[in-house]
Amino acid sequence: MTNIDNGDTQIIRMIDDKKMKMIMNKFKYCTEEIQIKHSNMVIEHVEEVKKLYGIFQKFVKNSLDFNKRLENYSLSILFFTKCFNDSNYSEEDILILLNDLLAESKENHKLAKDLENKLFLDEGDGGIMKGLKNFLNRIFGDSDVNGPVWSDLEPKSNQTD
Repeated sequence: MTNIDNGDTQIIRMIDDKKMKMIMNKFKYCTEEIQIKHSNMVIEHVEEVKKLYGIFQKFVKNSLDFNKRLENYSLSILFFTKCFNDSNYSEEDILILLNDLLAESKENHKLAKDLENKLFLDEGDGGIMKGLKNFLNRIFGDSDVNGPVWSDLEPKSNQTD
């Protein structure tokens, strides 16, 4: 016989026989009557998380590299500003520096767009964000792809072994 303290006894008294029977039936249904149709479901989701992690990790590395590039670009702009304000540099020297900054600026713009595309457009049909959204939708519902995980659960009575 189990030892039930006074607080548990009060809760049990509040549950009448009808409610207790309903709770027991629901528990039995959850533990005995439901099977997973797709037994590799968890393994597949873990693999998908690993894939998304790898893609995101590469994106973060590229973003950090881009940040370093922008840091160097800002130093180039500071150098240009010093040269522009210094009367020892000719207009031709200033123009050369300015053209170099323009070329670097165009390359930075291209790299920024590439990063944005990786986040929202590349890596399949919708980038990292769409891949993440599809994964979450498959877990929690509202997915157009394969339905939610909950669809992998079915009553054992529907089993066709």
